[in-house]
Amino acid sequence: MECGCWNHQIQEEHRVLDSQKEALKSFLEQPTGPRDRRIHASKILHSLDPCLRLHLRREEWVLFPAFEHLLGGPSGTLVLLRAQHDDLRALLDRLAQLLE
Repeated sequence: MECGCWNHQIQEEHRVLDSQKEALKSFLEQPTGPRDRRIHASKILHSLDPCLRLHLRREEWVLFPAFEHLLGGPSGTLVLLRAQHDDLRALLDRLAQLLE
């Protein structure tokens, strides 16, 4: 994959994920009934979950190894980013369990 194309793809994914994050924040700030909240939260999760998981895999399989290669091995920053990715996956899993 060409660097410019990869960079554009990652930027676009971040733009989409930021938009979904804003939708989630907006949802959490609105008072609605329990049934309405559950339905709306489920829709947000179904939109966010696959996009976020794919984005995390792309970063972990392509971007992080490239950085490690350039840096000569794992760095503290990449260890932290991987841990944050694990935390995000755990939150998505927990939210999905709560909505079942």
